[in-house]
Amino acid sequence: MQRSFLQLVGKIIGITILIAVAVLLSPLIIVGWLMHITASFWFASRLRASWPENKFVLLGYTQSAVWAPFIEQTLVPRLGEVVVCIDRSKNAWKKDNPVEARALSFWGGIRSNNPIAVVIRKPWRVRVFRFYKAFQQFKHGKPHQLETLTAELLSCVEEVRRASA
Repeated sequence: MQRSFLQLVGKIIGITILIAVAVLLSPLIIVGWLMHITASFWFASRLRASWPENKFVLLGYTQSAVWAPFIEQTLVPRLGEVVVCIDRSKNAWKKDNPVEARALSFWGGIRSNNPIAVVIRKPWRVRVFRFYKAFQQFKHGKPHQLETLTAELLSCVEEVRRASA
């Protein structure tokens, strides 16, 4: 009986501490979220301002034997004129494309950031497509995830095209 009472007291203390920490950290979480939203809006605005009006997809990739042939021969032709391609294998890609480089770094983050497609939807909303895991599955003879992600990307692009027309 005394043991269960101590366990109950321990749980109550733990929950109280958890609530106190959440309350103390909530302003930081809100500020971080607002900073992320602001940065996303800023990058989307910068890209749209520096690109021709018909461009709204940023595609970053490297010359990997796993994905470069698919991206260059299948994906880019299907995306058509709406895509801005950044080949990250080129030495001067960051210097040649500074806004795009920072945008890829921001939306790509540190996980599965290559290859990546970023669709800028109006009003400045962004959808990020991370292809790394899909290509890893494709490399092992499992194309389903790549086919699904490609279809989702193309559907999103078509949705933006229709909304812009």
